[in-house]
Amino acid sequence: MTKLLEREESLCLMGGRESFRMLHLSDLHIKLSTRRLAWLLELTQRSQPDLVVMTGDYFDLPAGARRFRNFLMALAPQVQVVFITGNHDHWYGARASALLHGIERCICIDGTTCTVRSARGFTYRFHAWSQRAQARRSADVVNIGLVHNPAVVAGAELFGLDLILAGHLHGGQFVAFKSRRTTHHYPGRLFYRYCSDRVSLTPECTLIVSRGLGDTLPLRFNCPHEAVHVRIS
Repeated sequence: MTKLLEREESLCLMGGRESFRMLHLSDLHIKLSTRRLAWLLELTQRSQPDLVVMTGDYFDLPAGARRFRNFLMALAPQVQVVFITGNHDHWYGARASALLHGIERCICIDGTTCTVRSARGFTYRFHAWSQRAQARRSADVVNIGLVHNPAVVAGAELFGLDLILAGHLHGGQFVAFKSRRTTHHYPGRLFYRYCSDRVSLTPECTLIVSRGLGDTLPLRFNCPHEAVHVRIS
């Protein structure tokens, strides 16, 4: 199995009054093997996040959709899941993509929003990109946008979003070097504006992009698969 990385990202929100941990997963591209899914279950049990957030492209074959559904059913008793779908999740039509739905504590927010409250009583509103205009900035609310392909962010109105989580770009898969100051990945950055780990879009809004946990074309160099721990503190 390809090397896996656990990346840590922190944001200071709520005036330092909060401690909320999310595990961001993206781009698993499951085909037949379940080894990566088993690793993710172990990771979740070990790290005990408050929420798992996923940003699309979970399977590349119909059999992978069934395996991913079994993974969600095993994950949901441990932790609530909020997710959107990606382009690969619709390759095989509605019958395959429907396997991702109807699982208790696994909320798909394609075209909608949902609210999660933390143990300290703070509110997290998760918005599909098409619903981001509903985000209203508040001292006791964190507004998080979920988008599969971060290219749609360029030049768009961000409204009241504090954080955007994305995937799709796989970090470029081939990384010659990474800029220390901006965390852009090269040469991917030359083709994809947000081929980066993290970008401050505005003083109020941060974009975090996952390098993903799998690939359709399994060729990577200096760009390990990763799960991203996002801490609001």
